[in-house]
Amino acid sequence: MCPSTFHRERFRGASGGPPTLVNRHVYSGSADRTVKCWLADTGERVRTFAAHRHSVSALKYHAGTLFTGSGDARARAFDAQSGALRRVFRGHAFIINCIQVHGQVLYTASHDGALRLWDVRGLPRAPPPRPAAPKRSLSRLFSNKVGCAAAAPLQPA
Repeated sequence: MCPSTFHRERFRGASGGPPTLVNRHVYSGSADRTVKCWLADTGERVRTFAAHRHSVSALKYHAGTLFTGSGDARARAFDAQSGALRRVFRGHAFIINCIQVHGQVLYTASHDGALRLWDVRGLPRAPPPRPAAPKRSLSRLFSNKVGCAAAAPLQPA
């Protein structure tokens, strides 16, 4: 895949952080302010999410919900199957460069140096995804003030 700063008719990469692979779908965010869903085996576009007012900088799929972060300092939750916007999370001052989900808590990290926690229990749940091949992490560290790393199980105190 060759990186690009905008989306094309077939998937070739995107600038909005690493793409997210879920079952047979690849989700990519871009400088064109959208998130697109592609078929992994053919590269055909399945859906476009009109996501943000600035470039999409972070993506995370969790339990049928696609969470996105952007230079507009907001995170959004979309129903991954229908594309419907479920919620907008406001509270950061600068670009959101990392999103993680653990249980019913959404974590957003921003270039403003803040890590915010959001309760996502009120979001409608989608059916669990079909079993897939072993999951590979597409996470990477960003060269901003706050970044992401692969999630580790929480240990009781």
